[in-house]
Amino acid sequence: SIRIVTGARARSAQRIRRIKARVAYPPVLEAVLFDWGDTLMQWAPGPDLLEAGHAAGCRALGRDPAAGMTDRFRDVYLTSFFEPGVIEVITALSSAPGERHADLVAAGAQVGEIAVLAWPGGPSDPKTQHSGTRWVVARGWVPYQRATFVTPAFPGYFSGHSTFSRSAAEVLTRLTGNDYFPGGLGEFDMPRNTFLQFELGPSEDVRLQWARYFDAADQAGQSRLWGGIHVQEDDFTGRTRGDLIGIAASDKALTYFNGTAP
Repeated sequence: SIRIVTGARARSAQRIRRIKARVAYPPVLEAVLFDWGDTLMQWAPGPDLLEAGHAAGCRALGRDPAAGMTDRFRDVYLTSFFEPGVIEVITALSSAPGERHADLVAAGAQVGEIAVLAWPGGPSDPKTQHSGTRWVVARGWVPYQRATFVTPAFPGYFSGHSTFSRSAAEVLTRLTGNDYFPGGLGEFDMPRNTFLQFELGPSEDVRLQWARYFDAADQAGQSRLWGGIHVQEDDFTGRTRGDLIGIAASDKALTYFNGTAP
C-alpha cells in the first residue's frame, strides 16, 4: 500500500513532543493527545470536554485521574495552538478602541476568550457577495460550509470521501497498470464567480491538476477537513483503509473475469 505522510500529522507530533517534555503527565498526554482531540481543543476548549478527555485517558491507562491535571493541560497545552495574527487571546490591549478585537468585545465577547481570524459565515446574498475573513470568537467559529450543512455532532468515523476515493485510485491503477491519469495529467475547472454555492466565488478561474489518481484521491479526502465535515484521523484512516479495500475489491472482481469466482 501507499505510505501517506501529512504535514498536519507531522506538526501534531512535533507539538506533542514539545509538550511532553514540559508536562508532568506524559503517559496520560500520550493517551489523550490524538488528532481528533487536537482539533477539538483548537475550537472548543470547554472545561467539561477537557475534564472528560483527561479522565478517559487516565482510565485507559488504568490510572485514577490526577488532581489539577485539567488546569495544567489548559495552561501548558492549549497555548501551543496560539499563533499571532491567526489564533489569539483577547486582551484589554487588543480589544481597545480601534484595535483588532474591539468589535468582538463590543458585540459581547470577553477579555480572555480566544479569537480566530477566519471566514465568518455566508453572506446575506451568496449570489453577489462573499464574506472574506475577519476576527471571530472561537466558540462561534463555523467551517467553510453552508449554514445548514453543519459539522456532525458525533465522534470521528472514516471519511467516505477519503475511503472511496482511495479505493477508486487503487482499482484504476490495477485495471490500467499505471497510477497516472491518461496523458499524465487530470484536470478539474472551477470558473470564476460561478462555482461556489454559499458565496460568490472563486474570485478567479481555478484549475485543479493531478498527475496520479492517488493525488486526486488525497485531495478529495482533505477537502472534508477544510469543509469542517471530518478531522484528520477520519481522513488519514479512511485513506489507509480505502487503499486496502480497493486492492481487495479489485482482486475479487478479477475472479469473475477469469472464472475463478466461487
